[in-house]
Amino acid sequence: MTKNKIQQNTIMKDSEVDWIGDVPVDWDIVRIKNIFYLSTEKINGHAEDYQIYSLTMQGLKKRNIETNEGQIAASYDKYARLRRDDIVLNPMDLKSGFVARQEDDGIISPAYSLMRPRKKQNTEYFERYLQFHYFYNIFFPFGKGVSYDYRWTLGNETLMNFPILVSPKQTQQKIVKYLDEKTENISGLIKKKKKMIELLKEKRSSIITHAVTKGLNPNVKMKDSGVDYIGKIPNNWEFRKTSQVFIKIGSGTTPSSGNTEYYDGNKYWIQSGDLNAGVLNNTKKKITQKAILDYSTLRFYSKDSIVIAMYGASVGNLSLTKIRATTNQACCVLPKTEKVNSRFAFYYYLISKDTLISLGQGGSQPNINKELIKSFKILLPPKQTQQKIVEFLDKKTSEIDSIISKIEKQIKLLDEYRASLIYHAVTGKIATLV
Repeated sequence: MTKNKIQQNTIMKDSEVDWIGDVPVDWDIVRIKNIFYLSTEKINGHAEDYQIYSLTMQGLKKRNIETNEGQIAASYDKYARLRRDDIVLNPMDLKSGFVARQEDDGIISPAYSLMRPRKKQNTEYFERYLQFHYFYNIFFPFGKGVSYDYRWTLGNETLMNFPILVSPKQTQQKIVKYLDEKTENISGLIKKKKKMIELLKEKRSSIITHAVTKGLNPNVKMKDSGVDYIGKIPNNWEFRKTSQVFIKIGSGTTPSSGNTEYYDGNKYWIQSGDLNAGVLNNTKKKITQKAILDYSTLRFYSKDSIVIAMYGASVGNLSLTKIRATTNQACCVLPKTEKVNSRFAFYYYLISKDTLISLGQGGSQPNINKELIKSFKILLPPKQTQQKIVEFLDKKTSEIDSIISKIEKQIKLLDEYRASLIYHAVTGKIATLV
């Protein structure tokens, strides 16, 4: 709805806030601290007496209490008291953070900001007002931290001095009702599209698995593979240890992060977080020639090498490189070899990720290592058959990836539309609501 059409129905005034623009004349512009205060209330008693919550992109969610031999973890006793109608924000991560209103009593990590109304308010309205700040990244330029991608934080004083619009109570209720109806429909569409993406990814994985373990000829003679999760394989296929196929399997290291002479260079340096389950054309960080000279363990690998993450949150992730690169110590590299089609091997290790991880050692997040990878067996068809499988899979996966990309774009447009609806509603730019 255009500004002119709004002004035909409502007298507007300048809010004097860039990202808000004109607002209805009977709306007040105050600071957040005039409506809310930051609660520092602690729990009275022990954590086991309360329901624990965490803030997610889907709102405040109940968490299961982790125990140690039946005892509540002591750290939970330091959690903050959460009360109905508190508004919770994540000021520690403005890029992926969110905001939500609490509907029940409970406790939550003190790392969050708990905004408690000074008097009875329609907190559903203010929740939606603050949501548009996240959708439009309004908070982001006011943050501080190490980098935009890491711990970009909004200080409490900055937060509490942000302008907030207070519309008449009747208008607040109309806005809440309108947004509930509109955003629920949009969220439903987004949920369906995300489900479609999940199904397409499952189909993609199934096609790859069948091709690299059964081949493309349904009439070929089969034999027992001797591996339960693979079953029968074509007669002329064979298993080989990874170390029998790939020569000079290696890794890398991390140059001292405190030495600025080692970074912001032009040499590709792969970290496990770069691995994307596809082709790798670039790295987040690049190192200098000096780093290469000072660290003998920084070995370069040719393009068409397979890189696998050995530990951390990315364990088991992998990529096929299209760049000449070195790596950190968390990556295992299978250099290009004439013994196997690199792309066929990539597809095989891609569908073997869960199996590799299951063989690893560790707690809740198992680690894998070079020795485990070296001993892991890869299924090898004749080279001509490998090439045919690669051509088939490249075509099929490309078709599925194209459909997924289109759906992701649709989701992005729906997210933008939802954000736009919230912005126009809570800033008084929809005539029928004001």
